Amino acid sequence: MAGVVEDGGVRLANGALCPAPVPEDCTAGAEVQLSVRPEKIWLDEHEEGMVQLTGTVAERVYVGTTTQVIVELGPETRIVALEQNTHVSHASDRWEIGHPVTLSWRPEHSRVLR
Repeated sequence: MAGVVEDGGVRLANGALCPAPVPEDCTAGAEVQLSVRPEKIWLDEHEEGMVQLTGTVAERVYVGTTTQVIVELGPETRIVALEQNTHVSHASDRWEIGHPVTLSWRPEHSRVLR
């Protein structure tokens, strides 16, 4: 996700500030990419101190043991989360396209790339 380094994190195009470990050589105002591994992202669950962003389910792709849930955070900004299929028994139990969702992850799971 494209963003700008600001206050110990990355400010995304949608205005959200995501706390993240910023490399020492990245100064405030630097344009960067914020990356999070899809399996580290929680859907509609969180714990204290986690980054939280809201979006809308744009697509979902069943991949056997997991489902890729592609969430639109804003124009031209999408992120992929993986959901294990072990706890759902029917396809109708999965995230529906157009459904609002909150994404959460621990700040240390973010990677700032230049």
